[in-house]
Amino acid sequence: MKRASTAAVAALVLGLGLAAPAQAQYRQIRPGTVSLGLGGSFGLVTGNSRFGLDFDSGGGYLFALNYAVTPNISLGLNFQNQTYNWVDGEPRYDNLVVTTFEGHARLYRKRGTDASQYVMAGIGVYRPEFRIGDTETVFPGEGFLFTGGAGVELFLRENWALDLSARGIGYVGNGISDQEFETVEDTGNLSFGLHGQLAIVYFILK
Repeated sequence: MKRASTAAVAALVLGLGLAAPAQAQYRQIRPGTVSLGLGGSFGLVTGNSRFGLDFDSGGGYLFALNYAVTPNISLGLNFQNQTYNWVDGEPRYDNLVVTTFEGHARLYRKRGTDASQYVMAGIGVYRPEFRIGDTETVFPGEGFLFTGGAGVELFLRENWALDLSARGIGYVGNGISDQEFETVEDTGNLSFGLHGQLAIVYFILK
């Protein structure tokens, strides 16, 4: 399952390099331009903490706000709710739901074209929840995250674009709740989420 999920995310990363059209049209993004994005994601989690060892892949949704500081640099906030499904074993949970809130910076290669490519990096916090159906939720405790990735904004109209991106998220924390310390071994404190994301973005042009 993890191999298939890794291949899907890798295919998205490859697609980012092929997304730019041969003759991109110029469009002006002025400092102070604000954009709002809403979209979905698919990702997998791996690593040596509880998250990476006991959970696999799943979908999520996100909301993003970005502000152009210069034509080629933007600062933003990102809210995401991501689900990872449980891998067979004990104790039994259905899935892991991670709610994240982060701040990030984007550096654009050639801002103002119909296909604007960028790299990004950020830091934030996350809240994990182990869920058993709709009846029980276990909280391992909030933690710190860091993230990085690359993407491309594909403009559909003057104010609308598709944001296609791939990124990694580092979750710092062992992922063991207080009531589990006597039954679950602490094997590490770092796992990585590998995500492909697609969002529709609206630009409030100045």
